[in-house]
Amino acid sequence: MKVTCSGSDAYTNASLVSPINCSFDITKSSSSYVSIAGTGSSLTGTWRNGNTNTDDNLSASQNIGFNFPYKGGNYSTFSVSTNGYLTFNTGTSATGSGLSAYGYDNSYFTNTSGTLLSLAPYYEDLVTPGNPGNIAGLNAAFKYALNGTAPNRVATIEWIGMETFNNA
Repeated sequence: MKVTCSGSDAYTNASLVSPINCSFDITKSSSSYVSIAGTGSSLTGTWRNGNTNTDDNLSASQNIGFNFPYKGGNYSTFSVSTNGYLTFNTGTSATGSGLSAYGYDNSYFTNTSGTLLSLAPYYEDLVTPGNPGNIAGLNAAFKYALNGTAPNRVATIEWIGMETFNNA
């Protein structure tokens, strides 16, 4: 299923999705997803909880490659969490660990003012495959690709082979 937002924003709060100045064109894609595990780029920069922590970590800020409209703002950078979400709040001092909004416990993901500036396709207490505790494990588990030309660019962020924390 491909969902394209052609408006300025879509606002999500907990389990409620409310389009604001946004029209959705939902079409069934005739193609299947092709993994970027072998073709995507590794995330760049130092991970916030250290380059050897393959559990509960948040990447350095990454460039999207275009402005992404979300919750009333336009964002050009994101950070990826080992716990299955990405955030557009790249100015946070959070490291991705502990019981906090950017940690591993998804009960902290929302607050009284709404959800974080995040997309959470896999939000769970995850680790990289085998939880090896090294930068190679982080580089292998997360890939990014930018395709297309303006104004039809597509950013793909892939979590590869992630495991639930207690199952690693």
